[in-house]
Amino acid sequence: MSKHSKGIHLFRRRRQDDLLERSFVDCTGCGRSVYVFAEQCRSCGDSVQVRAS
Repeated sequence: MSKHSKGIHLFRRRRQDDLLERSFVDCTGCGRSVYVFAEQCRSCGDSVQVRAS
């Protein structure tokens, strides 16, 4: 039997986690990507709200 059988799987494979994707959020003021630990956007100066995922 092959290593990757096509039978019934009890556990789903998790989607590969991309840390870089999760490190940025969109600014509510201008829509540009802002680092999650930044306090304000470099482009427009709006404060960045930290969101729990």
